[in-house]
Amino acid sequence: MSERFSKPNMIAALERRAEALQKKHGFNPSNGTAQLTGPLATQEAAVAYGDFRLTLDLIQWIEDGSFFRH
Repeated sequence: MSERFSKPNMIAALERRAEALQKKHGFNPSNGTAQLTGPLATQEAAVAYGDFRLTLDLIQWIEDGSFFRH
């Protein structure tokens, strides 16, 4: 049986996605795009970092209730 859609379940799913991207690419959420050098200086890593940041932003917007104001 699948989980029911709810705000906590959505946030948990987004957190799992962000953690997976962070683990795969080694992103530091506090370092911004400055970390896209060396092994992370690829188009794939840049796109993945954008996905990572958007996922973190979605979590924040859902938690603070501002999702529909953006």
